[in-house]
Amino acid sequence: MNAAAAIEFEREMIDHACKGDAAAVDFVHRAIGYFHAADDVIDGHADAEGTVKAFIAGQDLYCHPFFLRHGHALNAVMRTCISTYADSVRWEHSTDPGKRAWADWARHCGMDLVLAVADICGGWDHRRAVSLELRGYILAVAEQEKGNDNGIYST
Repeated sequence: MNAAAAIEFEREMIDHACKGDAAAVDFVHRAIGYFHAADDVIDGHADAEGTVKAFIAGQDLYCHPFFLRHGHALNAVMRTCISTYADSVRWEHSTDPGKRAWADWARHCGMDLVLAVADICGGWDHRRAVSLELRGYILAVAEQEKGNDNGIYST
């Protein structure tokens, strides 16, 4: 799958996860932006302005109307995502290959927030369907990056 097709597929998947709820879709896109901005700061890819923008992205996310309506359901999920991300940063350069492999997988921890939003927008059955779709997509992308294109989600 080329980059443009992957971006479009991810947009469609987020819209599907959010069942078309515009506020939920916007929240998820902002969350992804926030996670990427924070990752750039941690990885040393952000200059001072980029660091400040990461702070603003966080402020915008926690003040987003969708988060304000559903914060009781989202706050603990956000904290779990952040904790999992912190663990992945700690282990990404471990001498233990199992810890490095887990850290690589755990970098997709923001998916748990998408699943919480799917649950809010469509209930348990919807969340479960989206979970398997997202995890299958992430697995296929990881395999393609390793050169093992198994044909899943190929265009």
